Amino acid sequence: MAVSRVLQSWKQIAEYVGRTERTVQRWEQAFGFPVRRPSGKQRNSVMALTQEIEEWTRGKPSLIQLRESARLNRAELVPRAENRLSYSFHEQLQTRVLIDQQRALRNDVRNLLQQQRTLRQTLMQNLPKLR
Repeated sequence: MAVSRVLQSWKQIAEYVGRTERTVQRWEQAFGFPVRRPSGKQRNSVMALTQEIEEWTRGKPSLIQLRESARLNRAELVPRAENRLSYSFHEQLQTRVLIDQQRALRNDVRNLLQQQRTLRQTLMQNLPKLR
């Protein structure tokens, strides 16, 4: 079994796999690239073991599969030309519904605040009677 080196930065990790730092960070998010965070926090220093990277590389999807996946994801974001008009109309309709819901919720909050004020006043008036 080969000795595993410890890579202690995004730069070292990226150089080891022959990709950019950003690519390796995306791989961590999307495909579970084996990176450790000694402090346990998401935005602090990172480290990786070369042996774990090699194992991950053997089990990861091929670069062709990754590119195809990215192409499909992009295609989902951009509506086809024939659907743009209906897509736009659907988005506008959905926005209107959400705005109406927001207005109704805002009115509910106003009513609840008014009820709270009324109840507080009633409580303050009745408090001396309870003593």
